[in-house]
Amino acid sequence: MGFNLIKGTVHVRGYSPDGDSMKFMVKDPEFGETPDGPKTKRNAKDHVQLRIGGVDSVETYCKGEEGPSAYGHAATIFALKFMGGQNVLWGPTHGRVTSADDGIPAYILARATERYGRPVCFLFPGTTDRANGSNVYLDVRLPKKGLNYALLKSGHAYPMYYKRKTH
Repeated sequence: MGFNLIKGTVHVRGYSPDGDSMKFMVKDPEFGETPDGPKTKRNAKDHVQLRIGGVDSVETYCKGEEGPSAYGHAATIFALKFMGGQNVLWGPTHGRVTSADDGIPAYILARATERYGRPVCFLFPGTTDRANGSNVYLDVRLPKKGLNYALLKSGHAYPMYYKRKTH
């Protein structure tokens, strides 16, 4: 079974993105659901919280003796730049994006939604010629074009392993 290709845009203005999750708006709702898991949870703006699959980064809201996590912020800034985010301005506590060039073209490859209604996905910047909703099988080259791989390669995330359900 391959992955469902879903075209859309990444949105950060008014949100608190981090290194391993961002908001996404599906271009065509007909192709916006994954084949497995609960229905995708959308907010009032029709944005979906993505779960960038196979990676985990330090959360930006974790506080230690030095305040919010510098590692979490570094991962977030890296992810936004990789995805093509420009003119990003943060609020005074660096917790929320107050201004940005929003609606960054992107697409995801997903086959499941996790229990909180977030598609677990590979996230790619830009556009693709592949048909929206098409079934895509991963080869060794394709993931290297996405945010998941870039986060790992740059050291801004570590691998996250999933326990496979057995029936």
